[in-house]
Amino acid sequence: MKTQLTQGFIALFFLLILIPEEAFSDSRKEALRRGNRSRQFISFGGNYKSDFNSKQYDITLDYQYKNHQSIYEIDLRNRATYSETTKIQMHKTEELYDGEISSKQLIGNSNNYINFYNRSKHDKFSAYSYDIRTSLGLGRMLFDGKMEADINIGWNDIKNGNSEIIINPTLRVNLDITENIKFIQKGYLIKGETTQDDQLKTQISYRLNDQTRIELYHNYDKSRYLYTASKIKEKRIEISRSYVLRIKYDF
Repeated sequence: MKTQLTQGFIALFFLLILIPEEAFSDSRKEALRRGNRSRQFISFGGNYKSDFNSKQYDITLDYQYKNHQSIYEIDLRNRATYSETTKIQMHKTEELYDGEISSKQLIGNSNNYINFYNRSKHDKFSAYSYDIRTSLGLGRMLFDGKMEADINIGWNDIKNGNSEIIINPTLRVNLDITENIKFIQKGYLIKGETTQDDQLKTQISYRLNDQTRIELYHNYDKSRYLYTASKIKEKRIEISRSYVLRIKYDF
């Protein structure tokens, strides 16, 4: 773990110190700071699928607040799965509650920012009924605001697992495909001594009017746990993928 932390600090050093300031533009930073008016966004959506012996629903609700210096985001998700067999009637096999809180605070007049991230998952049907991680770090806006990169150090607490230090690099891409079509992708890697999470969120949105967008949202989430029981180490992997159609409002 010490090696991972060392590599993280080295990467942070290159990200924030060695890359020349003139390599970047301030457009996203200035857009964030333009005027003193705060803005709020809310998006919600879901999907439902079923077959002859199972069904599942997936609901998401996201909230974002921006002012001239900061961005705050709250992402909430609830997913439930039901299944049945020839011997067992339809019953619930998954009940996931997943929440993320994040914030970015610009540092002075630079392209750098302080980043905070927390994710809490709870599913009473999982071997790991709760999984909570919190991290804090530094990041930078790159390439005319089209990319944001940060690296964070934090702590992970897992039911039936270990509590441990984690390193959490993230990358965000913001692209305006056309005047009305926007592409956003956020990638997370959360690495501990006995755990690793890979998460990729992708949003493609189309502007219907000044206040409303329709979004196609894709979430890929892969969790690895190194489980130890009776001195035997076992790697457990949980993978989920979902597509959700959402409406986003600017108010």
